[in-house]
Parts: sequence; structure tokens; C-alpha cells
Amino acid sequence: MNKSKTLVLGASILLLMLSGYIVGAAAHEEEPFVDWEVAYSYIEWLGPPEYTYQGRKIVAVPDPVSRIDPHITMNTGDILYARYRFRFLGEDPIKADAFYLTRLGLDFGILGKYVNGKFIGGSYFRAEPGQTYEVLLVLRAITPTKGVTRHLHVGISLEGIGNIPVAEPMMVHLPGERYHPRLYGLFVDIIGEKQSEPLAGLNLRPVGEVKVVEDWFWTPGSIYANIGIAAAFMAVMYFAGKRRG
Repeated sequence: MNKSKTLVLGASILLLMLSGYIVGAAAHEEEPFVDWEVAYSYIEWLGPPEYTYQGRKIVAVPDPVSRIDPHITMNTGDILYARYRFRFLGEDPIKADAFYLTRLGLDFGILGKYVNGKFIGGSYFRAEPGQTYEVLLVLRAITPTKGVTRHLHVGISLEGIGNIPVAEPMMVHLPGERYHPRLYGLFVDIIGEKQSEPLAGLNLRPVGEVKVVEDWFWTPGSIYANIGIAAAFMAVMYFAGKRRG
């Protein structure tokens, strides 16, 4: 492949990625990738999430139009609490996990995940049929958004089903129509210098000391191994391109 064709291919891929990003960002508030018919057969959301920032409690609303309320500006290093409740409707126990997401990046580090007051760390919890669960996520802002307001969502991930963000209750609709409920979220601007994820943990009130991960002896070695694998792959691709040229 000559240089001109390579440049054209690269530009085309970049354009497709950009167009997909723009469309995805615009459609994000109704998440078309979630099969809500299935999701609502497993999950009953018991109200919108409640966020707490600097002592102020903010109840999320499904309002992707105004972008006025709820809306906060945070500094990197600040802590945000997200609390939400759901009832598990499945017929059998299933592995579940709590998550957060924003469309444009990893703006937060997770300091703690609590289910019914119990710290679960990086593990999953067991969702039992008919049981009600309260989830608390402790998030720390680490990446500036540089003037772009991001919509923060929280939800539950079910094994074999996928991520289900907290959404408004599913409304009655005609048979055969695919329904996309609007998502409950919080609009966030983050300012300040980028920070590292707090892997050593923090002492948070009223949660207490939070130890996110342990230090493993093999971590430096694994980093160098990944660098070596990446370098070898690029070398193979380079020489393969030279032979074709």
C-alpha cells in the first residue's frame, strides 16, 4: 500500500470515528444499545439516583435538553457520592456489579463501591430474586473536561445481560416498538490539573479508610512485558508493509 492510499485510509477511519462519536454523543441520553425489554424484566429502579457533592444533595432528572439542572462544576481531586436503589426481578440469583460511565472518557476514579452498606471493592455481588439493593459509589474527579459538559450515569451490570444505566420507568408503548427510556444523570464540568487515580486509597468521611488496590510485585514486570509485546507487533507490521511495498 503506497503512502497516498495509507493517508486516505487513515483519514477515512478518523472521519468515521468522529462521525460515530458525534452521533453517539447526541443519542447517548436514550442508549439504544440496551435491550430495555429485557432490562426491565430483571431490574426495577426505585427512583432516580441521588448525588452528594460538598454536602449538597442533588436528585438526578432525565432532562438532556436544558443541561441546567442538575449541573455541577468540580475540581480535580473532589469527591462525588452517587446513591441509587433497585429491586432485582430475576427468577434466579445472578452476579451483579455497580458501575458509572460518561460518554467522553474516564473522568473519575472509583474509590469505593458499597451494596447495602457493605464494601465490595472490585468484586461482584450476588443479586437475589425479589431483593432490594442500595448502591453507593464513591467517585473522585481525576480528568479535566476542558469546557465539555459530561453526562454522568450510574447503573447495574448483570452477568450475561450487560450494563443497565438508571433510566426513567418504562412507559406503555405499542407492541413491536423499541422503547428507549431517557437516562437519569448528572451534568459535570471538571476543572484543574489531571490527577492520578488514587490507588493507595483515601480516608473518607463517613466511609473511613478506603484501600482501593494492593501493590503487587509483578506490576512493573507486566508493564515492561506489554511494552515489549507492542513494540514487537509494530515491528512485524512495519516489515510486513516493507515486503508488500
